[in-house]
Amino acid sequence: MKTKHTPATPLPWEALGDMVHCGDDHPRIIAASFDRSAASKRGDEQNAAYAAHACNEYPKLVEDRAKLVEALREVRREMVGKQFIVGPINRLLREIGEDA
Repeated sequence: MKTKHTPATPLPWEALGDMVHCGDDHPRIIAASFDRSAASKRGDEQNAAYAAHACNEYPKLVEDRAKLVEALREVRREMVGKQFIVGPINRLLREIGEDA
């Protein structure tokens, strides 16, 4: 993963109805529609909750991914000459955008 994505405002973010509080004093509308029916409002609230959750989990996912990539590379180093293991590891690393 070459690109590091970071929010413009600090985490954690918090869902507030159909808005997300993004670490400062100004909640932002994440999902809204011109249809302000109850069903639409519930969908907007669900979208805001999902966005806040995803944003808050992203740093941990990046950290865990880095650990997994390093573990795959370590197994590959230990299995030199065992192409039945090394080949699939190389394919997986390439598939997730890491140099094999």
